[in-house]
Amino acid sequence: MKKVFKLSCIAIVLGLFGACSSGTEKSTDSTTDSVVVKEDFKKAEVLDEIIIKAKPAETYAVYLPSNYDVSKKYPVVITFDPHADGKLPVAKYKDLAEKYGYILVGSNVSKNGIPWNESSYIVNNLYTDVLERFAIDSQRIYLMGFSGGARVANGATIIHGGIAGVICCGAAYPAINSKSPRNNYTYLGIVGLDDFNYSEMRKYDMIDLAGHNLKHGLLTFEGKHEWPPVDVMNEGFLYFEFQNMRKDIKTKNDALIISITSHKLVYWIR
Repeated sequence: MKKVFKLSCIAIVLGLFGACSSGTEKSTDSTTDSVVVKEDFKKAEVLDEIIIKAKPAETYAVYLPSNYDVSKKYPVVITFDPHADGKLPVAKYKDLAEKYGYILVGSNVSKNGIPWNESSYIVNNLYTDVLERFAIDSQRIYLMGFSGGARVANGATIIHGGIAGVICCGAAYPAINSKSPRNNYTYLGIVGLDDFNYSEMRKYDMIDLAGHNLKHGLLTFEGKHEWPPVDVMNEGFLYFEFQNMRKDIKTKNDALIISITSHKLVYWIR
């Protein structure tokens, strides 16, 4: 497996936490953690079809880690598959959600061929339902997508101030054109070396995001146009953890920092 922009010195990592963050990294979204009593769902099990209350025809898959407690708050990754198969990424990466204590969600509605205005409604319906029914840390809401789903995830992230970061797999250009994308989020691209969108993803990371005051990076692996292998996506979850520690020193985890540097994953500090 090949990784782009690597640094391995733990001193560099630790030094990052002593630096001040720019004001642009603060969320501009007014969303706050809901005080509504959360529902009690099965834990440590992939639930295939959770019906969206406001849109009964729309559903999503979800995985709650075994330590899930409605009295606490958890980071969430909302995923978008190009074929509306929400269970696929949820089942594929559930062990990572368990390992890092994340809620993992997958849309069963969003898919290729849907116009952006319709896709945006689908994203908003899902986003609202998840925040209302699960114990979500509103400062740690992430999106992830593959292929056309990555374009949806990136587009939603660019215009939604409540999204902390996005992982785009196998595609990068967002489903919406925005001349003034916000800067207070983090981006990670993941692409196979034999993916037909490889050049697009290199260009987006190296050129399109240049000059924008946001953290971004690109991770490659030996593969084609596909959802990344679990071991590669593990680095995506580490990316979210690392960027969260950079923004909030109270969340600093020395063991996790050592894990990050042992993987030589600090290439995303730009």
